[in-house]
Amino acid sequence: MLEKCVKFTSLSVGARFAEAKRLGVHYRCLTKHKGNETCPIPANEQQCPEDRSCRYCHHPLLHHQRRTKEEESSASDQMEKSYICNDSAHHLELLKVFLRGPRKTILTTALIDSGCSRTFVDEDLAKDLGLKVKTAAIILQGIHGAKNVEAARVSLDIAGLTREWYSVSNATTLKKLRIPGGEVKWADWAKDQPKFAKLPLENVSYADVRILLGQDVKELTENVCTTKVKSDDKKYVAYRCKLSWTISGPRLPSDKEAVMYCCIINDEIDHGTALLQEFRNFNSLEGLGITDKSIGLSRHETEDLEHMQNGTVVLSDGRFQIPMLWKWSGGVPPSEEQAKRRLISLQKKLRLNPRLGELYEKSIQDDEAKGYIRRLSPIEAADLRKRRHWFLPHFAVFHPDKADKCRRVLDAAARNGGVSLNSLLNTGPNLITSLLGVLVRFRCGRIAVNADVKEMFSQVAVPPADSDMLAFLWTSSVDREPDVYVNQRHVFGATCSPAVANFALREAAKRKDAAIAQIVNEAFYMDDLYWSDDNEDVVIQRSHELKTAFREACFELSKWVSNSRKVIETWPMEERASVVKELAGMDNIQLPKVKALGVAWDCGKDSLTFACRRQGEKAKTLSEVLSILTSVFDPLGIVGPFVLKGKLIMQAIWRVHPEWKAPLSEEWEARWQQWASDVKVVATVSIPRWYGIDRGKPSTMHVFVDAATVGYGSVAYLAQGMTTAFVAARSRVVNPLKTTTVPRLELQAFIVGVRLADTLLKELETRLVIGRVVFWSDSLVVLYWINSDENRYLPFVSNRLREINETLQSCQFKDRHVEVRYVPSKENPADLISRGMDATGLIKRFDFWTTGPKFLKREEEWPETKVKPPDNDLELRPKAIAFFVGSNSADADKCSTVAEFLKQRLGKDTLNCEDFDREEKKIIKDAQMEDFGAEIAACNKASGRSYIPRSGALQRKQVFLDQNGILRVVTRLTNAEFLSEEMKNPIVMPRKHPVTRLVIRSTHNDVGHLGVNSTRADSAFLHFIIHDYLINIKHEMLTFAQIESASINQETVNSLRAVYLINKIDYDY
Repeated sequence: MLEKCVKFTSLSVGARFAEAKRLGVHYRCLTKHKGNETCPIPANEQQCPEDRSCRYCHHPLLHHQRRTKEEESSASDQMEKSYICNDSAHHLELLKVFLRGPRKTILTTALIDSGCSRTFVDEDLAKDLGLKVKTAAIILQGIHGAKNVEAARVSLDIAGLTREWYSVSNATTLKKLRIPGGEVKWADWAKDQPKFAKLPLENVSYADVRILLGQDVKELTENVCTTKVKSDDKKYVAYRCKLSWTISGPRLPSDKEAVMYCCIINDEIDHGTALLQEFRNFNSLEGLGITDKSIGLSRHETEDLEHMQNGTVVLSDGRFQIPMLWKWSGGVPPSEEQAKRRLISLQKKLRLNPRLGELYEKSIQDDEAKGYIRRLSPIEAADLRKRRHWFLPHFAVFHPDKADKCRRVLDAAARNGGVSLNSLLNTGPNLITSLLGVLVRFRCGRIAVNADVKEMFSQVAVPPADSDMLAFLWTSSVDREPDVYVNQRHVFGATCSPAVANFALREAAKRKDAAIAQIVNEAFYMDDLYWSDDNEDVVIQRSHELKTAFREACFELSKWVSNSRKVIETWPMEERASVVKELAGMDNIQLPKVKALGVAWDCGKDSLTFACRRQGEKAKTLSEVLSILTSVFDPLGIVGPFVLKGKLIMQAIWRVHPEWKAPLSEEWEARWQQWASDVKVVATVSIPRWYGIDRGKPSTMHVFVDAATVGYGSVAYLAQGMTTAFVAARSRVVNPLKTTTVPRLELQAFIVGVRLADTLLKELETRLVIGRVVFWSDSLVVLYWINSDENRYLPFVSNRLREINETLQSCQFKDRHVEVRYVPSKENPADLISRGMDATGLIKRFDFWTTGPKFLKREEEWPETKVKPPDNDLELRPKAIAFFVGSNSADADKCSTVAEFLKQRLGKDTLNCEDFDREEKKIIKDAQMEDFGAEIAACNKASGRSYIPRSGALQRKQVFLDQNGILRVVTRLTNAEFLSEEMKNPIVMPRKHPVTRLVIRSTHNDVGHLGVNSTRADSAFLHFIIHDYLINIKHEMLTFAQIESASINQETVNSLRAVYLINKIDYDY
């Protein structure tokens, strides 16, 4: 029967549907018959038996398992999540409000959060209101730490149901502000509560909350009455704020669930963000050797390393027991309920695929037999639940090349109450050796070996207290309660496991021998060994010493393979890789191919081949194009020109189809398909694994660089006598949205070249003797720049020349000779990787690409180096001669009015209004630039051209640049409608400046020399003079006018009444 077919049951549900349709079987019974009436299953029993909520009639093997909410939530990364509980919980203060913006008014629900410092509003709601949402990165501090989020500041109006409006001027938007939870029926509850029956309470729902009111609007949310309304037991409290009545208290009898604490941010990674992250990961792999900067351990990493060193215990069997690297050792949220739900979901999946169920059950039994896990007794399980513990969900993972091998993986990223196991752990120090370094060293020796550490993580024990945090549930029967298991070893998926396992490996080797420790430090990438030497006997000796050292620490090196039959024959059959076990006694059979860190190693030919699983796959959308492109992993750059061609095609598709899910046009789909099909073609080319050089003799490293308008890159070779060998290549695509000159791109290519050379020299330092490094470029401009003073050029060129010079000095380590030479473009192999090539073109020139130009074998044939200055070098820093054109201090101090000074400045006897205004603005701007240059620069950079200095003469005064570029100060007369803008915001005049003194004298002249107060008052209309400088220069003014006083009125002095007995005021003045 079809349901017992192993091949059919191993298919996905969708594939089973397609196969059932092709075979023409009945979907319910999976057998062939005519009509529904002949089905062996009665019509009333044909509904899906797997899930009674499913409305379809089909066989259980055709049932699509719906994802549970817990599974969906575990796939998203949230800063905080709600924890739904069935025990006692406390309802938060909610109230219905109106929100008003430029476009519309919306009724929603608000949450009052007294523990929040600001008000948050949902971003989509803000857009619906018509608010301008311009997001920027901010740091949001929550109960689970700080996190960068995209947010915007907005202003809106808020009102209660009575429509009394208030302004919220500084709210912050957040994406997907959601609070899980159901409806709270306060209005219905209050009917039976005498104290609350007359209060206007509303039924509210957590799901409707779109705004969170923080402490910045406390005046709107605090109690405005003299007292609060409380229940007899004091648990329910209601009060009236400016917006409405609100209430808080324990869960109601009508509640289906209660929120223990709530989610305020749903930082879910959408599909586009995941794809961008995938692209970043691809670029980081492509940048191995040219982007990595060797930096020391951080303070936290150093602390974690010391914690491992101090906490390591060697058990009686020699096994290392190393503690986990905890960030937090306090209490954790409950996790068992989620683990139970995930287990039920897993069991349903295993029932649909009996073969998978058998493999999964066997994997747990094997782990228990090996001591990796331990089943607890009911008493032990009860004791565990009283201590700090964590239950981990788990799921099955298959190796893509081994369908019969099932691995049980613990989901350490699953969150409960916003907390996951990984969020409680530090990553630890990065002790993983560089992948590029392992590969280039693997090629140094004539005889090579490869092996891996069997189940490396599971060989390191955890302390008993840490085992409680690695608990999980399992039962093979759905009819009984699951048993509690704990992991006694470090687990795959935990953040700290790689650091702990690598530390244990290094410790095991270090305690044995220094030579063994060096091999472990240089030839291990995670749990894989890639090592070589020129002598077979040395390889045999060292590999057995490695095995012994690891065995003493309970690590097992297995799956041995080599390009030497003599080395292979020294290993027992069970310790060899499966692909070489059958070679015993068969000398005529060629050694097989094995995978080696992203490349394929043909042990028989001792060559490396580019490898890719997804060969010839079709792509209909940009996301599928990206998925296929990122699966192309070429760590050495063996087919670098071909990979660059694929990146250029994707770049072009992105410019035409920027949406990830938008279908490609027929033209671009055909172009991409042609490139994807050629992956099979380039997978046939190979390079020798062994460089073919004598490790004891000096060799030369040649690095070629080149750039084109679409890309730039570098390729490195080793040369010794008549032997040349390809080492590595790197490339970069040019940003199509930014125009860059070719000389600048050539300089960027040289940067890639020196970084690649510096990395390779450091990685090969202990394995090869490299006595000379030669850099080759076909750009005469770049060669001239490198031989010139870096300070002569503009920042772009100057900064890169500085890095080049520093790296060239680094390459001269131990008296190594370094030189830079010219190569014609036709003989430059980097030209291939700067333009990209299709498969056919690369295969035609593959010998040139992998061995370099022929002149590398004979130094006397090297091209002559040409260095000459470019005809028109646009990158030279302009020579500036500083001089001041503006008000001459002596001339300004000789004049009594501004008009007089401007006549002298222009050499005219008369001035028209245009000349006066133009020249007056010039002298003021020049004067301001001398004293307020920093403030003017800050205004130019700021939005709105406004700035508040923190120090200086204008400290804490808001200044801005007007339309003429003149610096003005904002006064408190902004709302004075009867004043002009010039009077509201006067011009800032620098203190002790000749122009300021000129303005004061001119104003003093305009007021008829009436004195200091009159001059001050009149000048303040248009000018803001720092620190009332007028008092200091009053002695420089012309003589104040001597006005003769008038006689007192005759009637006043001759009257019999007292003088000034009657006074009058004229209000018409």
